[in-house]
Amino acid sequence: MLTLSLGLLLLIIGAELVANGVKQVSKLFGFFGTSFGFVLVAISSSLPGLSMSLFSAFETPELIMYLVVTNFIFQMTFFLGMIGAVKKTICFVNLGVNFKYLLLMSIIVFIASLDGIVDGFEGSVILIIYFSRLVLMKVRRQTLFENPLRFLSDSLGGLMMLLAGGIMILIGTRGAIEGAISFVEPFTPLIGVVGILLAVITLFPTFSFSLIASSKGKCNEAISNLIESSFFMLAVPIGFASLLFPIPVNSQFFAFCMGVSFLALLLFHNGCFSKWKAFIIGSAGIPFVLFMKSILS
Repeated sequence: MLTLSLGLLLLIIGAELVANGVKQVSKLFGFFGTSFGFVLVAISSSLPGLSMSLFSAFETPELIMYLVVTNFIFQMTFFLGMIGAVKKTICFVNLGVNFKYLLLMSIIVFIASLDGIVDGFEGSVILIIYFSRLVLMKVRRQTLFENPLRFLSDSLGGLMMLLAGGIMILIGTRGAIEGAISFVEPFTPLIGVVGILLAVITLFPTFSFSLIASSKGKCNEAISNLIESSFFMLAVPIGFASLLFPIPVNSQFFAFCMGVSFLALLLFHNGCFSKWKAFIIGSAGIPFVLFMKSILS
């Protein structure tokens, strides 16, 4: 329990440092507050999930599916519903487009999972599609700092936070995996329970960032962070892990991801959130929880 607690603490602190470092560097280079800036922050807050998946690939690759799918479903249903229910109506550009890309990615991952294994070739295709979207994204930059010395010092400060946070995430990931397995083993031998526990742990940084942004009235930023983080977690961990070893998967799990993505596009294709839509998308996670309960019981 102590190992799990220390690992969790290091993950949270490390993710916070990395997120702050990314925000500081993106501000210096004029990306913060742009779509590309939202992507960078979302990726940084999702690093614990990526790190956990890559560590799992070497020892217990079965964990990765539970990590990826639980992370995705929780963010795209429960968390998105909670953040979206804060205001009566939230509208912003590219919301519908982002959900189209998310549905496309969920379909591709589902197809890759149909044979029960995601291999290196399928993982490469998933990664190429994900990073192609980033390359094609229109990067709108803002004004940079005019003071070179301040620019240099702030850049170094941001990079130091990134380095320190990255080291903490790596150490915390190892501790969290070992602690979660030793904590769960006396109660159940099921690896899925460990995967769900680890997924919940890795969700802390992303959800805390979105919750803080929402409490400050920045609902667009909060929702964008959840969407981009979900996109990242669905594609990148399983994509990179499959380059190391073939990843065993169950296509039923990814069918839930595809269904949730389709529902989200159906609800938010016009770019607007409302409370009743937030309630529907939030409730969409319940069938997945019931499915998991039936699988693990």
